[in-house]
Amino acid sequence: MGTNAEQVAASSEGLTASAEQTGQAMEHVASITEKLAEGAQTQGNSIEASVSLFRRWMRRLRKIADRSIHVKGSVDVASELASKGSQAIESAIHQMSAVSNNVSEILMEGVIDSYALNLVSSHYTISA
Repeated sequence: MGTNAEQVAASSEGLTASAEQTGQAMEHVASITEKLAEGAQTQGNSIEASVSLFRRWMRRLRKIADRSIHVKGSVDVASELASKGSQAIESAIHQMSAVSNNVSEILMEGVIDSYALNLVSSHYTISA
C-alpha cells in the first residue's frame, strides 16, 4: 500500500504544479486581455476624436461653400451692374457727341447766316 500512497502523493504534487502553471498562464492571459482592452479603448477614443474632427471640417467646408455661393452671386450682380454702367456711359458719350455735333452745326449756321447778313447789308445801304 505504500506504493499507492506514494503514487497518489506524486500525482498530487504533479497536479498541484500543473494547477500552479495553469494559474500563472491564466494570469498572463488575463493581463494580455486587459492590455488588449485598453488598446481597443484607446483606439476607440482616437476614432471618436477623428470623427469629431472630421465633422467639424465638414461643417466648415459647408460654410465655405455657402459663402462662396453668396460671393459668386454678388460678383454676378456687380458684373451685370458694371456692364449696364458701361453701356450707360457709352450711351451718354454718344449722346454728348450728338449734342456737340448739333451745337457745331448751329454755330456754323449762325456764322454762315451772320456772314450772309453782313454780305447782304454791305451791298445794300439803307438811305434815310
